[in-house]
Amino acid sequence: MALSTNLGFPRIGKNREYKRIIESFWKGGITADQLHKDLEKIHMDNLATQIEAGLDFIPLGDFSAYDLMLETALMLGVVPKRFQNLSGWNRYYAMARGTQDVTACEMKKWFDTNYHYIVPEIEEGFTLKENRLTLFYQWATTKFPNKNFRPVLIGPFTFLKLSRAKNNKSFDQNLQQLAGVYQKIVSELAQTNCQWLQIDEPALCGDVTTEELGWLKKTYETLTSQKKSLKIMLQTYFGDVANIYSQLTALPVDGVGLDLVRGKKNLNALKEKGVPSEKWIGLGLIDGRNIWRSHLREVTTTLEGVGKWLDLSKAWIHPSCSLLHLPVSLETEDHIPTVLKKRLTFASERLKEISILTKCANLGAKAIESELKADDAVWTDKEFVSFALDKGVQERLKNLKPADFKRGLSFKDRYVVQQKDLGLPALPTTTIGSFPQTEEIRQARAKWKKGELTQSQYEQFIREEIGRVVKLQEEIGLDVLVHGEPERTDMVEYFAERLKGFQFTKNGWVQSYGTRCIRPPMIYGDISRPEPMTVKEAQIAQSFTKKPMKGMLTGPVTIVNWSFPRADVSKSTSAMQIGVALRDEVSDLEKAGIKVIQIDEPALREGLPLRKSDWADYLKWAVDSFKLSSSGVNNTTQIHTHMCYSEFSDILESIQALDADSLSIEDSRSLGKLAKGLAEMHYQNGMGPGVYDVHSEKVPTKEEFEKQIQFLVKHVPLNQLWINPDCGLKTRGYKEVTPALKNMVEAVKEVRKTL
Repeated sequence: MALSTNLGFPRIGKNREYKRIIESFWKGGITADQLHKDLEKIHMDNLATQIEAGLDFIPLGDFSAYDLMLETALMLGVVPKRFQNLSGWNRYYAMARGTQDVTACEMKKWFDTNYHYIVPEIEEGFTLKENRLTLFYQWATTKFPNKNFRPVLIGPFTFLKLSRAKNNKSFDQNLQQLAGVYQKIVSELAQTNCQWLQIDEPALCGDVTTEELGWLKKTYETLTSQKKSLKIMLQTYFGDVANIYSQLTALPVDGVGLDLVRGKKNLNALKEKGVPSEKWIGLGLIDGRNIWRSHLREVTTTLEGVGKWLDLSKAWIHPSCSLLHLPVSLETEDHIPTVLKKRLTFASERLKEISILTKCANLGAKAIESELKADDAVWTDKEFVSFALDKGVQERLKNLKPADFKRGLSFKDRYVVQQKDLGLPALPTTTIGSFPQTEEIRQARAKWKKGELTQSQYEQFIREEIGRVVKLQEEIGLDVLVHGEPERTDMVEYFAERLKGFQFTKNGWVQSYGTRCIRPPMIYGDISRPEPMTVKEAQIAQSFTKKPMKGMLTGPVTIVNWSFPRADVSKSTSAMQIGVALRDEVSDLEKAGIKVIQIDEPALREGLPLRKSDWADYLKWAVDSFKLSSSGVNNTTQIHTHMCYSEFSDILESIQALDADSLSIEDSRSLGKLAKGLAEMHYQNGMGPGVYDVHSEKVPTKEEFEKQIQFLVKHVPLNQLWINPDCGLKTRGYKEVTPALKNMVEAVKEVRKTL
């Protein structure tokens, strides 16, 4: 019979307990033992929720105290030498966040999601330390006897693809050594009564060469050689594996899991090639990355079609990927209009859909007819159409012209007029936008929302906070200032609350990295800007200084990629609608006297499809929507953009096509290598490589900043170079930010003397 399972569950708890617990440990508020107990409680609640949903097998080992790639690295003995003197939780969190004495490991985006993972650094080989899967399995079967668990392990191919090898060995050499360690993991787990092991290999949905497939075959032959009766499920997600489907089903594993949401081509592979009779197949029928409820009638039709091609008695029914990317539960979102809420499902509600479809797979569509009728009533509700439609927005998009996507002068000519107008020194300094969100700011916002502060009182508080931040920047000596964003909770949520066509949540938190969580808004309809969104605060900030003030906006691609988009409306359409709305905002900022405007696009790179052959369409609309938002200004107005935790070498042409006057990038953990690479590839516009890692508690010294800046001056043309932190300062405290920025500016002054 078909079996139901899940591929992973959100770690953060129903009320973000995860954040409070871990950050309390960092501050010394709880002991390591208490940290372990408190996190264990969240993990147990997650397992209980999935058990109560009636799943046949529950994923185990998907839970992590910061990041699963980090925990896998520690299990495999992949610990850089600079952390060898640390142990336990101190080592664990130092690798993730750094300390005053050691630099953290790099952080990058997990494929095309907004989740960030810690990049393993392979300096030597691999040695199995404590087998976390065996420990988890023993613990779970003790807590929940007579329940079936399916441990989850990041696969060796994916782990190595996402790591940074520094041991002078080839990919093949590292992979084969890694296979031996994975063999031990599998062998140890096989000695328990565990029935299934899920090995995640999302990297197989990207570009895989024939040579790599040969290495993969050898790896899995080694890995499975001592598995005994333990069954191995090779799990893929975030795309299709249609081009290598036959090779994957020929591997010595017991099943292959497929994403049938983002990997539609997998359906053709199933139809044309079937499944070997001895193998199981995983059917990822439910979207693990979006909050719109499944159209059960359509999904059931797909399932029945698959049932004509293969034996569903050897099928797993599961989401397209881990539910890590969804909020935990919809139950507290009582403020969402009913016409919209009934179309939504979060992680807990997704589990119910899995159970319904498993029942269909085993008993047929008639067995779920009542559920299908209830679902049909939701999707045929005409009230939603009038709720979401705005013909005026659609008409404006139709009337766009080529001139709307182009600045008046080239960057070279704009640079001359902008320098004349702004009068900036060599190596101009700035920050990325946000300043620390202090406890006072959070308390004032909470009191305002509760009605304990009037609107005028809250606005006065924000005005005073902006004035304080501007004064601090002037004292530090920064060249281009920001207002600090005290009025904003999140760079996407803030704009979603002010744009028509978005709905936000009260408790729809999703993990971005570590304890950092975001509340992605949902796009339910056509998008427009009813009124200016940032002009008031920008004008207040500019009134406090004669220095240039940056207007701060989040770009259309990032807003779309960090929201839950309509499943039936293309991302490109939504991005263009946002581009039009932001174009109006940029124009209003310029009219208000703001001469530097930053349109952040940290999510542009992450949205790339996993396979390069699919990149062109995405990059076309991504670049166009940015240019639409930024091209309606005078040549004297300087447009900045910001990107973080991404590689740019393979999309340089598109980055250049954005035609931003300055591109700031995360580069401190890479020690300037990204900027050096951009310069070597002849990137022509301004760039601001990050020299201060804002995700670490470390405060760099003036000498450390000088060393980084001198490296940049050596490799980047002086007229292109800006100096700034990696990212916004929101998550840090002033005790770190103030001395760090002072050291950065003093270092710039010293380097300027040598020019």
